[in-house]
Amino acid sequence: MIKIHKVLSIALAISVIISGVLALKNANDFKSSLFKFNSIPSGVYEIEIGDYFNNRILMAYGDYNGDKYTDMITVTTPDNGNQQISVNLWSTSDGLFSEYQLPVPKCKGVIKNIIPGDINYDGQLDMVVVTYQVNGQFCLDFFQQNNCMMAGCLFESVDFSTTFGTFQMKTQPIAGDFTGQHFFQLMMYDSQNSKREIFEFQPDQIVPVHFQDLYSSDDNCIDYPIQFDFSMPHYSAVVDFNGDCRADLVIQTQQGIEFWAKDDNQKFCLVATQQMNRAGASIVSFTFSDVNFDGSIDMVALIQENGLYRIVIMYNKFRVSASNLCSKFKQYPYELISSPSSYVQYQDETIDAFILGYLPPQIRMGDINWDGNPDIIITTNASNGGSYGQPIILSNSDCNDSDCANLSVSNKRQFLPSTSSNYNSLYKTQAVNIAFFDINEDGKLDFMVNTYENGIYSIRCFFNYIQNDAFFLKALGLNGQCTTSSCQSSVYYGASYQCKVTTLDTQYKTASGVQLIQSANGALQLPFVILGLSRTNNYIENFTVGLPQPDADNSSRYWTPIIPNSQLIIFPYTLDPSKWEISIFVQPNDALIIVIIVTVVILAILGSIIIYYRRLEINQDTQNQEEFLKMIR
Repeated sequence: MIKIHKVLSIALAISVIISGVLALKNANDFKSSLFKFNSIPSGVYEIEIGDYFNNRILMAYGDYNGDKYTDMITVTTPDNGNQQISVNLWSTSDGLFSEYQLPVPKCKGVIKNIIPGDINYDGQLDMVVVTYQVNGQFCLDFFQQNNCMMAGCLFESVDFSTTFGTFQMKTQPIAGDFTGQHFFQLMMYDSQNSKREIFEFQPDQIVPVHFQDLYSSDDNCIDYPIQFDFSMPHYSAVVDFNGDCRADLVIQTQQGIEFWAKDDNQKFCLVATQQMNRAGASIVSFTFSDVNFDGSIDMVALIQENGLYRIVIMYNKFRVSASNLCSKFKQYPYELISSPSSYVQYQDETIDAFILGYLPPQIRMGDINWDGNPDIIITTNASNGGSYGQPIILSNSDCNDSDCANLSVSNKRQFLPSTSSNYNSLYKTQAVNIAFFDINEDGKLDFMVNTYENGIYSIRCFFNYIQNDAFFLKALGLNGQCTTSSCQSSVYYGASYQCKVTTLDTQYKTASGVQLIQSANGALQLPFVILGLSRTNNYIENFTVGLPQPDADNSSRYWTPIIPNSQLIIFPYTLDPSKWEISIFVQPNDALIIVIIVTVVILAILGSIIIYYRRLEINQDTQNQEEFLKMIR
C-alpha cells in the first residue's frame, strides 16, 4: 500500500512537472525591464492568447481602442447558420485577447472578407463586412464604432442601402484613398452598368466618384475605353511602384494586371497592362515589397505552370537614391512577367501550395530577421494531404546560382524554405492559413495561424523570440482626422515610407515600405509597416512619409534624425504637410537595458573610488594641518 502511494506521488509529481513544461507561455513572459530578465532561449514559441478561439476564422487586423496594440477581427465558421463577428482587443495586463461581439450582419450568406476603415471620419476604426450571397453577388454591411475600450466595445450597424441598394457587385471592393483627400474610400465594379465607381466616406455623407473622371489625358497614357471587372478573386493593390511616395494603383482583371500611375495631379495614368502569355501558366496571386533593399518596390508573384507552383520576382528596374528620396522614376519600372529576363526571375524550386476553398494560395511578406530583405510565409500541402496544410517560411537569401546569372540587379535574391529548428513547432501545425502579427509591439513579426484540427477551426499564435543583431523602424500612418492619442486607431491605405540608412561600412542604403497595400480576399495585412534596417551604427536620416495627395509637390514630409528601434505614428493633419505631426516611441532591446545597468554599475564604482580618495585626501590634509600648527606652537 505504501509503495502504491509512493508510485502515485511520484507519478503526480512527474505530471505536474510535465504540465508545467508543456503549458503555453504568455506574451508577458518575454518582456524584459531594468530589473526583470528571462532565461528563455532564442526561438519561436506557441503562446496562449485566449480560450475562446475554437470555431473561429481570423479575418482582419486593426487597433480598435487606440492603445497602439493590434487587435483582431474574427468570425465563427459558417457551419451553424449566422456567423458571429467579434473584435478581440489585446490586453497588455494579462497578455490575452478580450472578445466583444458585434450585431448580426444584415447580409445573408458567407462572410468572405472584412475591411477595417474609418467610415465616418471621426478618427475611430470601423469596419466593412463583405458577404457572398447565394445569387453570386457580394453584399456589404457597415459597422460603426462607438468608443471601443477594454471596459466595453460597442458597434452599431449603419444603413447605407440608399447608396448601395441597387449596386450589383460580383467581385470584392478595393480600399484606398484614390482622390488624395484622406477619406476612407472603396472602389467597386458595378456589373449592371459595367463601370468602376469610387465611394468616398465623408463625415456626413458618401460621395460617389466615377473612376472614369480620374483618367489622365496625358499623351503617355494608354487609352482605356472599356472598364473591366476585377478578377474573382483579385489581389489589386494601392502601392507606390514609381518611387514618388504617392500610392499608384494596380488592378487585377481577367484581361490582365493594370498598372495605373498617380499623375502629378489627382489623375491616374494607365502605363501598362501585364498578361501571362506563357503556355500552361497563370498568375495565382501576387504582392509588393522591396525584395533587395534598394529602395524601390518590387512585385512578387506566385504562378502556376503545368500544375506546379513557383515564385516569380519582378524587380523594379530603378533604385531609389538615398540622397534623393521620393523622386519619380522616368518610366514604367517592370518588364514582362511572361518570361525570365534581366529583371524577371523565375525560381527553379517549386512549391506544393495549399488551396483553401475558392481562395488560391496567398503569399505574405515581412522581414522576420530585420536584415532589410523581406521573407515569405505561405501554407503548403501537408505530407498526408487532406483538408489542412503546413505553414512554411521562405527565407530571403543571397542568390549566386543559375537562377540569378542573367539578372541585372544589385543584391540578387531568392526565396528558399527555411530549415531552422526555430520554426519546428510552427511547421507542425495543421494550418489552413498563416499571417504575420506583432503581439508585444516590439517590432518582431510573430505568426497567427488558422488551424484545422480534429474537424475544428481554431487560431493559434506563435511568438517570435529569435534574437537578431539588427534594427528596425515601425511606422503607422493615420488618416489625419486629428492629432490626439484618441484618434490613433484610424488607418490609411497606401501610405508610403522611405528613409536613409547608414551601413556598418558607412555606405548609404534606402529602406522603403508601403502600408496596407491590399484589402480584398482576406489580405490580413498589418495596419503598419516594419522596415528591417539590418545593422547600422547611426541614426536614421530623412524618414519620409508620402500620401497620394492631389498636389505632387506638396504630398510628403520628412523628419530627421530618427533613433533605430523606434515606433512612429504619423498624423497627416490637413493637406498641408508642414502641419503633419509625428509621435516617436523608442523600443529598447535587452542589450540596451544591459548596457544601461552596466553603465550605472561602472559609474557607481567610479564614484565610490573618487569619494574614497577624496576623503583620504581630506584626512591627509587635516593631519598635515594639525602637525603644522603643533610646530608653530
